[in-house]
Amino acid sequence: MGAKALAKYIFAAKEKGEKLEDFWLSNCKAGTKLEDLDTAIAEFRATQGMNQRSKSDPNYHLVVSFAEGDLLP
Repeated sequence: MGAKALAKYIFAAKEKGEKLEDFWLSNCKAGTKLEDLDTAIAEFRATQGMNQRSKSDPNYHLVVSFAEGDLLP
């Protein structure tokens, strides 16, 4: 699954917190808000395209889950 398809899947949640509790972009000149996602994905692809050595999937998807009632420090 490419970065754009993955992002669209995650943001397609019907209820708040269903798939995504928080969102941020870092190290990205495209912006920092959800409205900037399409531009950020284009920037990601352009950056990934500059790497000609790696043949592996350039995307990384991290899921962090907490049990109901757990609080972050």
